[in-house]
Amino acid sequence: MSPRLGRTPNALVELLRLCVVVFFAGIGYYVAQLLDDHGKPSLGPFSGIGLGIVLGSALGYVLGGVLSRGTITVVRRTEAGLRDTPAEYIVAGAVGTVIGVVVAVGITPLPPTTRFSKPHTRDQGSATEVPSSSTPRRVVPW
Repeated sequence: MSPRLGRTPNALVELLRLCVVVFFAGIGYYVAQLLDDHGKPSLGPFSGIGLGIVLGSALGYVLGGVLSRGTITVVRRTEAGLRDTPAEYIVAGAVGTVIGVVVAVGITPLPPTTRFSKPHTRDQGSATEVPSSSTPRRVVPW
């Protein structure tokens, strides 16, 4: 018989909800800035930006509760599934993941300007008209 999943701690749910509220408040601010009416009151004392923050926070509060409880449920089910998995399988999966990432980075074609083995240079031409090694930088009169 599988163990019964216990009640989700309220502090963790509220912390995840807070993160979602802050995220959606930022989105509301950004959208309101795009649709700004230059600070004129839109609804009572609220300007467009204030209204965007309030609406974004309200939407984030509602969705934050749903998302945080869903996230906690998935985490608990994953923990229960990992308890039944032998340690050798978990270690082999971790090693395989690391090897796969190393191979993927090795075969990914990077453009020459972002390749780590070469110095970063300008795309076109030189930063100076004459190379610094061809003439002295400063001529001092005798």
